[in-house]
Amino acid sequence: MRLLPALAALMLCLAAPAGAVTVKDSFGGSATPLALSASLGAHADFDAVARLRLSGGGICSGALISPTAVLTARHCADAGGASSWSAEFRSGGATTGTGVASIAALAPDPADPGDYFNGTDLAVFRLSSPVTGIDPLLVLGDDPLTESFAMVGWGRYGTGSSGATLGPGTGRRGFALNMLEGYTRDSADALALLLADFDREDGSGNTLLTALDPPLASDAAPLGYEGLIAPGDSGGPMLVLREGKWVVAGVVTGILGYDGSADSDYGDVGVWTALGSSAARGLVGDAGGNYYAATVPLPFPVAMLGAACAGLVLLGRRSQP
Repeated sequence: MRLLPALAALMLCLAAPAGAVTVKDSFGGSATPLALSASLGAHADFDAVARLRLSGGGICSGALISPTAVLTARHCADAGGASSWSAEFRSGGATTGTGVASIAALAPDPADPGDYFNGTDLAVFRLSSPVTGIDPLLVLGDDPLTESFAMVGWGRYGTGSSGATLGPGTGRRGFALNMLEGYTRDSADALALLLADFDREDGSGNTLLTALDPPLASDAAPLGYEGLIAPGDSGGPMLVLREGKWVVAGVVTGILGYDGSADSDYGDVGVWTALGSSAARGLVGDAGGNYYAATVPLPFPVAMLGAACAGLVLLGRRSQP
């Protein structure tokens, strides 16, 4: 991963809030890639991914980090007060919901309160009643590695060739993988933003390599289960594997569309807000969330490149009777 000092200026004209998940056309080698994405997203490992609904319309995603708290994006919180939001969880084919009692968020930049692409796009929805039967997710406090990760969300969906043209669906939780290859840091040298691009099927073109100044050394070859966040996924988690468990490494902030449309098609770049800053730690801790602590030494970063793909095998094994 590399620091991208020119990224902030680019975001001013190219950024858009994000939603659910789009997947490459040959996702998982399946003839029905969208159905496979939904099937993987429905796994019990992801029951803690919340569907946040705004009265009058509007959807965000989030991650349950304590029985009474959902970690999401500040730009979602800014769309309406606590009483206008509700949180839904789907587990075992059934959906349960609760209201939002209060909202806490990181302070915006006083010079530009509407800027969310600066490491401050984090909020916590305090729930009106505790969620039972679903284990909260741990949060990653250390810097993530150059590694593959999973994204899960409730927003719009589609394929890389079409973009996010479908949905959202009330019972559809999409899933995809991508590779974390870029980041920015704040003035305190803490990670601020995490970046991943949607590589084309044939490996042609590479947005992180060609559209940024300075360019980022990025691999243009897509993963077998590659995809990208889409409209409606805002606030949803970036998930990395640690000791066989999914851990929240970031929160969806938005999409950079270098083709003039941030619709989550091939070439677009996903942006997540990192969680290791002192302000983020305070927000998570005050909500009763817990940070992941390794019980065994983590392997060298290169050995982590296929970690999320190994997670797909883990999902399959857990689904077997």
